[in-house]
Parts: sequence; structure tokens; C-alpha cells
Amino acid sequence: MRIEIRQDAPVSAELRRIALALSGTALESLSKRSQYPEEAVHESRKAIRSTRALLRLYRKALGKQRYAEHKGLLRQAAQLLSPLRDAHVRLATIDKLIELVGDKDGLGVPLRKHISERLEIMTGSLEHAATKAE
Repeated sequence: MRIEIRQDAPVSAELRRIALALSGTALESLSKRSQYPEEAVHESRKAIRSTRALLRLYRKALGKQRYAEHKGLLRQAAQLLSPLRDAHVRLATIDKLIELVGDKDGLGVPLRKHISERLEIMTGSLEHAATKAE
């Protein structure tokens, strides 16, 4: 998402507009069932990081208390996405290991299945929450 600050608008209005747009991007990415769910998680995390950076730029204008509240909420949102990102990384790692060395001991495929099932449950819960938040 390209971020532009309009010079003819008040700074506070622009901060709100951009933060809402970034939040919308994060929620939209998560609420759509994608062929590539790891990309949805990645796009959402990027939007959260951009929003946190925007908050840092306007820290003084927001005041300590409002800044801390918003920063905390964004940190919590990012932490909710971390298990999804970690599961995607685990799956990619298992796939690569099976590809490189095979599954001689027979543990790779059941482990992959277990992580995939957990990921599906987490993804479904998150999509439901994102849809409700919109």
C-alpha cells in the first residue's frame, strides 16, 4: 500500500486516515480465504508494522497515554499473527527437509499433517475474528 500524506489536510486527520487504511488492509488480508494464506499473514504483519511506524512518527502529537494504548493494541495484533507465521515456516522447513533427505524414519509426514491441521484451525479462527472486526 502506498502511503501519501496530503498537504492540504490537517496532520491529525491524515494520521487517522492512513492508520485506518492500514488497519483495513490488515483485516482484509486476513478475512479473505486465500490460495496463499502465508501471504495474507505476511501482508497483515506488514500493515501492522507500517501502522506502528506511523504512530512513532506522531508520538508527540498523540501524547504518551494514547501512544502507549495504540502501540499496545498493535503489538497484541502482531503477536496473534506470530503463531500463524511460525506454523508456515515450520511447514516450509519440514517440506524442504523431506525433499532434501527424505522421510526415512517416517516422522516427517505425520508431523507435517499435525502442523497443517493446527494451522487450519488457527487460520479459520483468525478469519472469523477478522470478519467480525470489519
